[in-house]
Amino acid sequence: MKNLYQLNITLIIISVLIVVSSVLLECIGGNDFMNITFKTWVWLHIIICTIFMLLVFNHLVLHWGKVSNWFKKVHTLHSKPTKWLSWLSLITFITGIIAAIMFISEEDHNPFGGIHGKFGLIVIILFIFHLKKRIKWFKGRKSGKAFHPLINEEICIKCGKCVKKCPAQVFEKEEKQIIIAKPEFCLQCMKCVKLCPKKAIN
Repeated sequence: MKNLYQLNITLIIISVLIVVSSVLLECIGGNDFMNITFKTWVWLHIIICTIFMLLVFNHLVLHWGKVSNWFKKVHTLHSKPTKWLSWLSLITFITGIIAAIMFISEEDHNPFGGIHGKFGLIVIILFIFHLKKRIKWFKGRKSGKAFHPLINEEICIKCGKCVKKCPAQVFEKEEKQIIIAKPEFCLQCMKCVKLCPKKAIN
């Protein structure tokens, strides 16, 4: 949990650097800035984005396990914004690689740079909403007062509402039993508690 918290904090810091470098590249429009060439600024952006993608890879491994499971996990996500964030991040990543290759090969016209930037802007907006929903998770981990749900097996009717509606996929249905599969990912949103028809979740 400590590693996940530190990783997520680092992702936030680097995402701010990505936004700043992206806006800077748009503003200077191919010109030098602060006695630093435009190409150097692009290289800095590429390096920052590469570090960010490596950390995102680590983040997804912690959440979803093996890479071979990722597409299945995205497909089963309950949160549509997170699903969109996942797919658009993949597109941004691919267009970013193509744009970087074209930049390195010194192509005069690089249309993928513009495409990458537009997808990147949408991803940033979705990332802000993604982060906003997880503020309680960060506060709970920082203060040491984070909680996770507990199921009262005696009154649980195994309806599966908590499994379907939990945005962090904390619950799983296993052999007709509802289990707390990933308590450390609980967002402290209390949705499961409110939705449970028998008040079996505390």
